[in-house]
Amino acid sequence: MEGFVIREAGISDRAEIAEMRVLLQEHLEASNPRIWRLTELGKQQMGLKVDEMLADKDGLVLVGEEMGGLVGVAWGHVSERKDYTPQRVASINLLFVRKAFRRRGIGSLLVRKLCVFFEAKGVENVSLNYILGSIESECFWSRLGFVPLRITANTELGALKENLRALLG
Repeated sequence: MEGFVIREAGISDRAEIAEMRVLLQEHLEASNPRIWRLTELGKQQMGLKVDEMLADKDGLVLVGEEMGGLVGVAWGHVSERKDYTPQRVASINLLFVRKAFRRRGIGSLLVRKLCVFFEAKGVENVSLNYILGSIESECFWSRLGFVPLRITANTELGALKENLRALLG
C-alpha cells in the first residue's frame, strides 16, 4: 500500500483518535442496538479517554496514516498476573479502520504490529472483546483465530425484576 504508514500514536493524534473512537461506537451501536449507548457527554470526554490510552505505560497505541490523515487506530495492553496461567497476557482494546479504507488489510497490519510489541513483552495469550451482531468484527477476529470463551449478557433492571416476579411469585 503505497503511501500507507503505521506508527506509534502521539498527543498530536488525540483529536483524530477520539473521532475514530466515536465512529467505532456509532458503528457498534448500529450493529447491535442493545449495547450501551455513548452519551453526548461521553463523546465530549472521548479526548480524555484517548489521553489515558496514550499514557498507558504497559500499552501501545498505533495509527495507520495515509496521505497525512489517520485511517486506522489500534491499542493493545500487556498485563502480568500471578494467579492464572498464562501469566503474561495482552488485550487488544481498540481496533478501528475508517469505512472508506476497510477491506484493504489495514486492520491486519495494525494487529501484526501490535503482535511485534506483544512478543517483545513475552506475551503468551491475546484476548479482546467485540460486539455480537457486528458481523465484520466477528468474521475478522475469527479469521485471526479468536474463539469466544466468555459471554457478557445484560438486561434492563425492570425486565429482570419482572422475570424474577414470574419465577418466584
